[in-house]
Amino acid sequence: MTMNNFDIDIEQAVLGALILEKDAFDEIATILTPQSFYDPFNKLVFATIAALHRDNKPVDMYTIATEINKIAPDVEQAGFRVSKLTAHVASAANIKAHAFILKDLQIKRDLIHTAQMIEKKANEGADVDELLSLFTERAEAITDNSVTDGPVNLRDALFTTTEELKQPDRQGLTTGFARLDTFFGGLHPGRVYVIGGRPGIGKSSVALFMAMANVMQGKQVIFFSAEQDVQDLSKKILSTYSGLGHDRLDGGNLAAYDWERIDNAIGQIQSFPGNIYLKDSPKNIQHVAAMIRNQKKKTGLDLVVIDYLQLIPAMNNKKNSIREQEVAEISRTVKQIALSEGIAILELSQLNRDAKGEPKLHHLRESGAIEQDADVVMFVYRPALDGDANFSDEYGQIIIAKNRRGKLGEMEFWNQNMSTFSDEPINDTTPY
Repeated sequence: MTMNNFDIDIEQAVLGALILEKDAFDEIATILTPQSFYDPFNKLVFATIAALHRDNKPVDMYTIATEINKIAPDVEQAGFRVSKLTAHVASAANIKAHAFILKDLQIKRDLIHTAQMIEKKANEGADVDELLSLFTERAEAITDNSVTDGPVNLRDALFTTTEELKQPDRQGLTTGFARLDTFFGGLHPGRVYVIGGRPGIGKSSVALFMAMANVMQGKQVIFFSAEQDVQDLSKKILSTYSGLGHDRLDGGNLAAYDWERIDNAIGQIQSFPGNIYLKDSPKNIQHVAAMIRNQKKKTGLDLVVIDYLQLIPAMNNKKNSIREQEVAEISRTVKQIALSEGIAILELSQLNRDAKGEPKLHHLRESGAIEQDADVVMFVYRPALDGDANFSDEYGQIIIAKNRRGKLGEMEFWNQNMSTFSDEPINDTTPY
């Protein structure tokens, strides 16, 4: 650690100002933490001052020294050392500028420590993905710690809002269902949309349909699957545009007219102005975050699909960890990615095993954090698969159970071979 990465004089000046002027703490409360101080004693003094303010107790040399003697009795001459701090400052006039200097120095130290951690892991034989995940996790933590933004004046917020309203096209990305788009205006950047449903209900197929609807409109999409490999996803997309069911593609013995339809479908997909990138078996949520940022830098990115949330491992997947807490961590990370990268994220979620009938919010597995972090929660429901003989297998509903910015309700859809979807009944013209 070089002298360029800490400044004891400024640390003492900031602490002296906090002791001399009690109102000065409010100016730097959102900028500094005890970790912003390099010297252990200075770190202890700041933590003590912060605790006194939090408890609404007086802050002066005596109260600080008294508290330090209580919590750290091994510290020698605490009172004398606290009294010396006031000798380094005449007023608190420059305290905010000094606080930003300390914050910058703290970030430098954190970056150096992160680099040392990565070097150690690399020398111990960690693979590249693990190192990248560690780097991403630490970089996010350092970035979060560097945020010092205060509240926004309503006048400024209103100006930004009106400028946004003047934009000619404020519609979000399409879901591929015109009726569904009317519920929440499409898929908007910075928001998380959850598709829930029981196994085998068609969540992945619906999500692929939504993804490809945006590829057709020139958008850049990445689809993460922890359940299916790239070839399975590719085959599902091919099934949609060829009109051949999954069983037909998997069954072999394709006829000449089948191959003609496959060739036409490939040509159609290749003509789309957008792109979809497929990734199976993501290692953990930090690995997902790193790939999202990398893809956005390379090609730009409009929509991310994660299939499905409960299968994505947490970064620190320990044997004794509680899965609900891990899913909560993953859900929060997904929300942070959507906000920080300005992209829409569509995440799929399983329901609890005992969920019966029309799905509800409480049926979401590890539901607390998923429901809380989502801007919209919708369920895929197919009554025929639930034993209702009044409906055909091709009929389904998308139920909007949570919508932060719009109405709740449901939308009917029809499907053909769980590959082609429409909000109107489909005439099956497949030449079998």
